[in-house]
Amino acid sequence: MADIFREIDEDLRRESAERIWRKYGTVIIAAIVVVMLAAVGWVGWREWRESRLGENGVVLAQALDASDSGQTERATAMLETLAAEGSGAYPLLARFNLAAASVESGDTAGALDIYRSIADDSNTPAPYRDLAVVLLALHGLQTVDPNEMIGRLEPLRQNSPLRPTATELTALLQHRAGDDVKARETLASLLEDPAIPPAMRDRVTRLHRIFGGQPMNTVAG
Repeated sequence: MADIFREIDEDLRRESAERIWRKYGTVIIAAIVVVMLAAVGWVGWREWRESRLGENGVVLAQALDASDSGQTERATAMLETLAAEGSGAYPLLARFNLAAASVESGDTAGALDIYRSIADDSNTPAPYRDLAVVLLALHGLQTVDPNEMIGRLEPLRQNSPLRPTATELTALLQHRAGDDVKARETLASLLEDPAIPPAMRDRVTRLHRIFGGQPMNTVAG
């Protein structure tokens, strides 16, 4: 990752921000993908551990094992059944895993439909709706209307454990909408937060430069 950002610094001298984003955008957001999918995986493992003797927990564990071993069709069928007929938190966990599988198979549109349905479901607990919004913004960064997603992310920027990620994604969406001034302001506000992790601070600092910002005296992480 460090080598990628060194390349970005060099390219800043000769390329436009838009060309740099097209070249490196997916690499920059890859770290966010890993973090968010890890969060979903942790929730799934915890639910399975706490109810490991329950039928739904066994089905979820078997579906994840099938997916890990490359049995995609079997895993998808099991997750779809669990999403439709499961109880407790398992249908929701199945939907998250179905969306992740769709992304992995290249069906991003299908994944976006699932994340949108979770985000819009008032019966889903708020933390999971928030996670669905972040994943919707992340995977729809180049396809979903940026102003719609900026609006969806705004509540998360006010009061959510996902606030830093929601803020970073907002800046990327503002850039996509053609407003680099707003994108820089959003990133600058994030850099004022002393609690953001060092890796995020490093990435956000570079994004700020890519979008035309001047070097800043930021709060130490």
